Amino acid sequence: MNFLLALVCFFSASFIQAQQLEPALHYYQAQEVYLVPQTVYVGDRGRLVVSLGSAFIDAQSFILETREDLPVNLFLMDDIVIQRIELERRGSNIRLFIDFVSFAPGVFILPPIAIPSSTSESLMLFNIEFTIASILTPDTMVLSPLALPLTVPGTGLMVYGGLGALLLCLILGSFFIIRFSHIINPLKRKWKQRRFLVSLEKKIQLLREHKAGVGQQKRDETFSALAAEFREFLSFITGLDCCVLTPYEFTLLSVAIPGTPSPGFFHELFKSWDIMRFSGRSLRQDDILQITDELEKFFSGFLKAERES
Repeated sequence: MNFLLALVCFFSASFIQAQQLEPALHYYQAQEVYLVPQTVYVGDRGRLVVSLGSAFIDAQSFILETREDLPVNLFLMDDIVIQRIELERRGSNIRLFIDFVSFAPGVFILPPIAIPSSTSESLMLFNIEFTIASILTPDTMVLSPLALPLTVPGTGLMVYGGLGALLLCLILGSFFIIRFSHIINPLKRKWKQRRFLVSLEKKIQLLREHKAGVGQQKRDETFSALAAEFREFLSFITGLDCCVLTPYEFTLLSVAIPGTPSPGFFHELFKSWDIMRFSGRSLRQDDILQITDELEKFFSGFLKAERES
């Protein structure tokens, strides 16, 4: 009697221990399944993309691409050859990729697939259903739902590769600007100075073309624009705000302007210009000649000093 009781206790303990060692199985039905490309024909290679929900948050990433690694139950299907299975995790997005080739049209349902988990639970995914089309019977085609753009083969590589190339260009551009700033800055200054000189030359030429008594308002506007831009040019050369200086304050400048004909040149120039602009009388032909001659005299000396420096 004691022997029988001990034997019953032994088998009961073994059964309970086996139950404890066997991992718990949790079955989850596939909800969002789509094909890439959207329509797969007989004999073509296709990819099933299965979006997994929060129930698979503990699922571990894996890749199965050899016959020894792939589940045995997937080889029991006569018309489908499974070539590769991959579980991909990108943050909270978890997707299962199944690459296959079908040799018959119709609706197929894959056997349940075990998804390894970081816990002791084993997650089983079932009801993975899809349709294979036949060119011979186009009226029976069933389109798969539209795939997300990043799931199309090569799209992710193109997007992330483009972003990486853009980031690399920005880094290289920043490095080039910092590393060769001693070359770039003088070139930028020369280019901006050249733009000033071209613009001033155009205004001088436009002022010359205005005849006395014809287009008086236009001539006065051109002269005002010329005077304002010439002050901006002097600000660029000296690094000081010459736009607000009075004629007398030009004699107090601590910065020498290259090509200045005489120490009091700008004092006399802007004093006479202010009289022309604010005296209330219109510009005469001799005023225009005086303005253009003074500017040509300055620019001649300025360009000469630039070449010699």
